[in-house]
Amino acid sequence: MTRKPVSNSPELFLKLERTDLCEAIRQFCGELVPQLERSGFEYEFDIPEESVFVLLDTDRFGRIIHNLTSNALRYNPQGTTVTVSLTVNNGQAVIDFADDGIGIPAHLTQDIFKLFVRADDSRNSETGGSGLGLSIAKKIAVAHGGDLTLREGGDKGCTFRITIPTI
Repeated sequence: MTRKPVSNSPELFLKLERTDLCEAIRQFCGELVPQLERSGFEYEFDIPEESVFVLLDTDRFGRIIHNLTSNALRYNPQGTTVTVSLTVNNGQAVIDFADDGIGIPAHLTQDIFKLFVRADDSRNSETGGSGLGLSIAKKIAVAHGGDLTLREGGDKGCTFRITIPTI
């Protein structure tokens, strides 16, 4: 196990272990199903059967998936489909977390990972969402040697891409 500090937070360490990312993502997705079903969402998961190994702090990485799911549920109507897929490209595991919901307003796409930015200005810490989730998720992805980005394009919904180096 390797310990690695996250960003500028010396108190926040990653406990990196060699992990089959496909199995971890399947487990994360399995944990999402009851929440998605209760909220009236559809879902599709496309995770390869073969193993893809990465150095992962499973708990912290799970927070990325949790934060993306929380946002999808918070900002989209019932009937929205959430899709999680995993591919490997040039030594990088690529996880696309997408929905076909309302999308993110164009004026926010450049700032969406900054602290306290929310897609819905009417929301505040009392009504839901602190504006910290995506910023934290991006820091966790970067600490794993990868990234979290918002993919541009498409006329509906949004796609967040998480990358992490394979080993």
